Amino acid sequence: MGRPRIGERPMTAAERQRRHRLGLTAKADDRKKRRQAKAEQEIDPASLSMSYRKRYKALQRRLKREFDERLEQRVLVECQRRLNELARVLVGSGTRKRGRRGHRIKRGS
Repeated sequence: MGRPRIGERPMTAAERQRRHRLGLTAKADDRKKRRQAKAEQEIDPASLSMSYRKRYKALQRRLKREFDERLEQRVLVECQRRLNELARVLVGSGTRKRGRRGHRIKRGS
């Protein structure tokens, strides 16, 4: 049980458990990396049957459309944010006078 005595003291139960968990984690990470690499491989449409080619092309079109829609939405949100910021700067500058500490100065009183 445990490693043979190499140093001055044998391996404790906590050390044994930690090493075991690290080994399992490394194996799980390796499996995950292999699975991701396999999923990221480019599919050759010519190797597919005709019905699968149609499905593959439809999937590509759908993914591209969804990506374009998400990108457009993000661009619109960013444009709106920048326009609001610009409007706040333009409207806020010079229309109302502020005192030394940034408080508004009342007119006519």
